[in-house]
Amino acid sequence: MVPMKNLFSKKAILKLKELYRKSLISTENENGINIVWFSPNFSEEQRNKPNLKMHCHTFYEVHFLLDGSATYQTKDKSLFTVNAGEFLFIPPEKKHILVDESGSFKKLGLTFSCSDTKSESYVFKDDLFCGVCDDFVKNTLSNISHVLVSGNGAEVSILKNCLFALILHMADSVTTKSEDFIGAPSDERVTRAKRFIEDNAKRDISVGEVAAYVYLSSKQFGRLFKQAEHMTVTDFIAKCRCDKAKKLLGNKNITIAEIAETMSFSNEYNFNRFFKRVEGITPGAYRMTI
Repeated sequence: MVPMKNLFSKKAILKLKELYRKSLISTENENGINIVWFSPNFSEEQRNKPNLKMHCHTFYEVHFLLDGSATYQTKDKSLFTVNAGEFLFIPPEKKHILVDESGSFKKLGLTFSCSDTKSESYVFKDDLFCGVCDDFVKNTLSNISHVLVSGNGAEVSILKNCLFALILHMADSVTTKSEDFIGAPSDERVTRAKRFIEDNAKRDISVGEVAAYVYLSSKQFGRLFKQAEHMTVTDFIAKCRCDKAKKLLGNKNITIAEIAETMSFSNEYNFNRFFKRVEGITPGAYRMTI
């Protein structure tokens, strides 16, 4: 299998941009699925767009990361980091923003809507979801790239068929998430949960929230996590929050009260209590050792 970053050549990207500009990809099929657009997006292009704010759409979005990584934030301040070979599924009306503007990435954006209410409620869910691109997704994207550069005159028709197949496959993946997490093994769930905790260490996240992110009950996830990491989820969350606080304490231009606020504590006293409980010393004492 060709690595994700090599799936789309420059020629394929240019052809896709041309089709996007001419709105030749937008179409609807008999299942009531309407493709809004399918286009490439690179980090350098994203940074040149002014006034990028928290926003939402009336349609579904799927972002496929070909290379690099991109971090998104939702309205509730949850962070989702998507790496090469992964995708982010964003349902309608889900507010989000790309927050990691310093990173380098290449991604493909597929957007679509459902005009058939029955199809929409049956196939798609309302959750923002991050997953791993399986062989079907990679093969389909590879086929799309090949069609784009073939120049046989039928690329638009073939491309649309590939995209409809991809959408239906993605829908199946999202609806079966609680059963198999798109085929991800247990260690993959733990890895993704750890990354979610690390990304959101500045706020007080619960075990239930992390468990929901990998589509397990709190009890199931707690057992799985402890088996893999030999520590509880609660302890790992506390460790990550302290690690984040330590980095902030390294900047002596920031007061401890400001750090407490940044870390979502109600006041400096509660932050001091938390830090001392986990680390054995107060934030002020730790700062003096740096």
